[in-house]
Amino acid sequence: MSVEDFELVLKQLPATFQLALGGGEPTEHPQFVDFLRVSRKYGKVPNYTTRGNHLTPEIINATKKYCGAVAVSWSEDALDISEMFTSADIKTNLHFILSTESIQEAIELLRRDNIFGEGGINAVVFLLHKAVGRGKREDTPTFDQTRPLIREAFTTQATVAFDVCSIPHIHAAENNGEIEVDWTLLDFCDGARFTVYIDEELNVAPCSFIRDSRYTESLTEKTLDEIWFGEKFEAFRVSLRDDRQRCPAIQFD
Repeated sequence: MSVEDFELVLKQLPATFQLALGGGEPTEHPQFVDFLRVSRKYGKVPNYTTRGNHLTPEIINATKKYCGAVAVSWSEDALDISEMFTSADIKTNLHFILSTESIQEAIELLRRDNIFGEGGINAVVFLLHKAVGRGKREDTPTFDQTRPLIREAFTTQATVAFDVCSIPHIHAAENNGEIEVDWTLLDFCDGARFTVYIDEELNVAPCSFIRDSRYTESLTEKTLDEIWFGEKFEAFRVSLRDDRQRCPAIQFD
């Protein structure tokens, strides 16, 4: 995306709680710092997720100046990368993708000492693997496979969050009598209700996992208001109302 197109987006956004810059790897963009600066110019507080292999002192300084928080994608280097941010007094989260192969590793992460809390990681956010793009359906964990982690997450002293795509798994664990859930802290999919996704070509969709034209419009043809209140986004909202645990974009068991 060009900075000019990004400004076109910002001019149309209403009051915004979170402006999440994603990728690929967003820090690879040669004008990444400009995106952070321009976000604040329009009164938006940005954050971003990074693997950390393209960080520079300029990016660290701009992150501290402009961002509300940053997330580091989990890898063998994630804790070292996180320390680059936390040592600069930047609120830092870990983003951990839950796949069939990573459940035990996630549990072990929650059991680690001295990485969460004051001066360390703010929280770990678990993101359910999605069978889109290069993702394979067999890599998305089932309800049964996620239960050991969910039990651990609901008893750990660490601060833990789950993306909305994980909520049906939490609901299943509750129905199985394994956890007690405070549903004032949880919600189902917020696509086209509370969140919107805009890609580098100015295609607008309820979420980043929409891969077809059923729910997608172009910001080059319509305003953001017209898209938000239009037929395609309303169709997405209707599908959520019909079955709040069934994702219109992806399916899992």
